[in-house]
Order: sequence, then C-alpha cells, then structure tokens
Amino acid sequence: MTEILEQLRDFAADIRRRPAIYFGRSGSTAIPLMTRGLIDAVLATAGKKYSGPIVVSVTGKGRRQAISVEFAALASPVFSPARLDRFLQSMTTQPAYELGSAAVASRQFAMESCDGQRRALLEIKNGFQVATETTPSPLAPCLRVVFQPEPAVFDCLSHDGLYHLAGNLRDLSLLHPGLAVHFNAESLAGKLRYFHQHGLKSLLFEDDHARWPLHPGCLSFKATANDMRVEGHLRFLHAGLPFVRSYVNGHPTQGGAHLEGLGAALLELFPDPSLGCRRVPLITNPDTGAKIDLPHPFLAAMQVQLADPRYYGPTRDVLLGDEVREFVRCAASETLRKQWENLRAP
Repeated sequence: MTEILEQLRDFAADIRRRPAIYFGRSGSTAIPLMTRGLIDAVLATAGKKYSGPIVVSVTGKGRRQAISVEFAALASPVFSPARLDRFLQSMTTQPAYELGSAAVASRQFAMESCDGQRRALLEIKNGFQVATETTPSPLAPCLRVVFQPEPAVFDCLSHDGLYHLAGNLRDLSLLHPGLAVHFNAESLAGKLRYFHQHGLKSLLFEDDHARWPLHPGCLSFKATANDMRVEGHLRFLHAGLPFVRSYVNGHPTQGGAHLEGLGAALLELFPDPSLGCRRVPLITNPDTGAKIDLPHPFLAAMQVQLADPRYYGPTRDVLLGDEVREFVRCAASETLRKQWENLRAP
C-alpha cells in the first residue's frame, strides 16, 4: 500500500506541473476533457455495453465547483463494492488510466459503488490521501464519481466552459449508439440531453434537416484491418458545402490522412466534378491546403480507431499516416461505388 501511495503522490505532482501533457489542455479548458476521459475510461473498463443514462452534474461555483458523473444501473464486476479498493492498483494503467488521472488531478475525488446489497466508497484527497469504506446498503446498482479538479491548477468552468463540456458529452452519445447522456449545472436554467440511437448515422439526419438530400438514407462503409477501424456515413445534398465531422479514437479532428483517404475514394466515385448539382471543394488537410473538387455537396461523419495515431502538431487535430489514408480509401471506395450505383439505378 505504501508503494501505491508513493506512486499516487508522484503522479499527482506531475499532473499539477504539466496538466496539458495529460489532458491536452491546461487551466479550465482541461476540465471537459478530464470529464470525458473519465467517462471513456469507465465505459472501457466496465467491459460491457452500457446504454445509460450517464448523468453529469456541475454543482457549486468558483473554487467550490464539483462535477458528479453517475452511471445509473451500471453493474460491472470491475466496479463492484467488493473490488473497488483494487482500483488503486490499476489507476495508472490502461484502460483505467484517464479515470486515475482525474482522481489524482482533483482536490477531492470520491467513487461510490452500489450493487443492491453493499455500498463501497473510495475517497482520494489532494491526489494521494486515500480512505475506503464498505457498508451494507439496499441502494440499486450504480457507480457514481464526484470530483473537484484542483482549483489552483484548473480553476473552474465558466458559463462558456459548461457548453464546452456539453459538446464533449454530445460527442460521447454520437460515438456510442444508443447511449443516453444527461447534463445539468446549477448555473444553467435548463437541462441538456443527448441520445443518438444509430450514432453517427443519426447525426447526419439531425444536421441536414434544413437541406435537400439527393437520396434516402445514408451511404455507409466500415472496415477493420491491422489494429485500424473505420466507420463512415454520407448523405449527398443539393446545395451547400461539403462537411465531414471526423473523430480519431473518440476525439474530434479537422482533417488529415483519414479525410484524404475518403477524398481519394470520392474522386474515384466522381472523376468529373462538373457532372452534378454544382462543383464544390472539399478541403481534406487544412495544414497542407490539400483539397478535391466534387460534383455534389454532402454531409458526412467518420470515426477512426488507431493503436498509435500520429498528428501534424501538438494540437492533435490533423492526422498523419499513409497507411491510414490507404486503409480508409480502400474501405470506402468500392462500398460507396456500389451503393451509389444502386441509388442511381432506374
């Protein structure tokens, strides 16, 4: 136990010195990513499909602000009351690493687990002071995490920051089809709820509600190879500009290799950009200025999962990799061509 506490102390000190290394941002802008990472870690560690709801609440103001994340009806052996104290031994390794990062980055952190018979509570203060207790309890199964990011390092969420957190939670629902996510804060008059039954595909119908589609449904592709996975959906439209909402390992991106691969597949599908509704450009890499011209506008959503993604710079929003580009091109090209031909057939 002493060795674990020493590791926690060192972990906490390093996170406070270099928060951007762990969360990708510093100050209050790190809090939404910290919260999202915590949720992702719980879902990955639980080892089973979970439909929610996940209820995220922000209480208090200023340096008293705290965030609560409740996983209603989550009954996972990993987080059972009998095993909750073992979390300390795994919090610095995957898949629980981001949950552990939030714990040691917090002035106050509490994780409560109930299974209908027992209730276990794990508390961590200042990143390394640990207390645990287990008591009989008839409370329904659930997992609840309450944490207060160290105010001296992370400050607190402003009104705008609350919506930054809300955007992360919306992405969470998009990338986990059928997952319900609820969000509320004391300083917001209303509550926000997200639910996309078919994930990214549902998003496209939400986004194009005011535009004229050229076809019913979506064109879709999906593939897995060599630790790479891709899923994509497109809807071609009569007017507007092409837009692709893309994610790598659950995080939003602004282009790069995966979008270049999709662009290459679309060029194979539409070799002459003059034969369509109107000639429109799609920028596939904002860093290099790479673009293609297409004969139809469209909306698309795509997510890629990679073992070790590489990016153009520290902002980690433009993806690198010739192998990723070719993988996405191959995944999309033939599938999209067949679906488009079926749609155009008399």
